[in-house]
Amino acid sequence: FGGGGSENIQNVLIDNVEPSLLQLEQDKNNLIALVSQDSGFVINVYGLSFRYVENSLDISPRVFVCPMGYQVDSSLVICVGCAPGSYGSVLVNQLNDLGNGNFIEEQLPRCLECPIGTYQNYKHETECKQ
Repeated sequence: FGGGGSENIQNVLIDNVEPSLLQLEQDKNNLIALVSQDSGFVINVYGLSFRYVENSLDISPRVFVCPMGYQVDSSLVICVGCAPGSYGSVLVNQLNDLGNGNFIEEQLPRCLECPIGTYQNYKHETECKQ
């Protein structure tokens, strides 16, 4: 990218994240209102099960989504571009300890290293070169 291309990508990502965060906050408040009215239910959305049991919400697996050429960062907050030498992204299953004796399954987008005999010298790429 030339002439501020990465800055433009960053602005696009920020412009898309802010409305998403507002929608998530609204969805969370709606779900809390629903939970406070009912003592037990299960919601299935695209293979995700949301189960309410005794004032807790069990969400498993938790799936993070990033554009191709990006992976979720270590804080699980934002998507960052694949580094040179890597490409694309795949969902990797991982169990995370919630610290209270419970675990949650997560599917995290991770970049792949370029196969032997190929390379990628740019960030954010979706394939390696021969």
